[in-house]
Amino acid sequence: MDKPISSPREVILQCLYNSEKQVSGEILAKTLGMSRTAVWKHVKQLQDQGYSISSQEGSGYKLEDRDIIIPSLVMDMAGKMENITGLEHFLTLDSTNDHLKEALSPAKRSFINSGTVVVTEVQTGGKGRLGKTWCSPKGGLWFSILLRPDVHPSQLSPMTLVSGLAVVKVLASKGIDARLKWPNDILVNKKKICGILTELTGDMDNINNLIIGIGLNVNNKPDDLSQELQENTTSMIIQAGNRIDRNQLLADILKSIDRHINRYLLEGFKAFRDQWMEHALYLNETIQVNMPGESITGKFIDITEDGCLVLEHEGEKKLIRSGIVEYVR
Repeated sequence: MDKPISSPREVILQCLYNSEKQVSGEILAKTLGMSRTAVWKHVKQLQDQGYSISSQEGSGYKLEDRDIIIPSLVMDMAGKMENITGLEHFLTLDSTNDHLKEALSPAKRSFINSGTVVVTEVQTGGKGRLGKTWCSPKGGLWFSILLRPDVHPSQLSPMTLVSGLAVVKVLASKGIDARLKWPNDILVNKKKICGILTELTGDMDNINNLIIGIGLNVNNKPDDLSQELQENTTSMIIQAGNRIDRNQLLADILKSIDRHINRYLLEGFKAFRDQWMEHALYLNETIQVNMPGESITGKFIDITEDGCLVLEHEGEKKLIRSGIVEYVR
């Protein structure tokens, strides 16, 4: 797959990101093959968009807030991928999932390549399953992946589980022991660190678009969260004790998801079931699964090859395809 061409503004951002000192307009002009006046215009546009770039006559430009996603840098770090083709970055969005759905709606009729990733620094209307809100302040990774896999819709139910496993493996590589809470949450010490929301558009027989939305608390400190969320939520900086390079982290996660999707499309969830179970939260413990109009309590004993939760309830095995899991103390 050909490497996407970076825009002048992306090149400027990457140059400034790579230097903790001022970068002169002359150096940027030579790098881009344009005049210093043209460089200034691009910098001004970036400043107008909200990027914190200072300028000093005779010294050049400096990126004051370096904890920011640089799309071209992320794609360079990730290297060649089969399913992920490009990255679009925003400073603020209501929701990355909703942004893609709106762009793909009949009213907009936008064409967006399969494999496009949308990432934002802040989500003002982040959401989880069943319409729950998801707090998304600056410092986390809030992104969605658009895919159009050539498979029947019935085969995509475990995609959330596979994506969660891909993220957990990256967290493990950073020294964070995370657990998978069926079907879409990732927890550390029983505190939520990541949530996944997968949405489909299409009909019973065909998939038009598959959107995988992921929200991961990264450099979010307790003060970034409400008191209520502090009790049940954690972040990578809290667990690791040091600030995380979000560009490298996003590159690692995209690469991991890309590899897992490749294998899933070839072999199905059975290729991941044992790995998923190794990271499962509440395995062999009593849980309550809340479903629309019904709740059922039992021991969580297994996951099927198509991603269903197996619950032992009153001596019988129950297969659960969807629901909210709660631990029964």
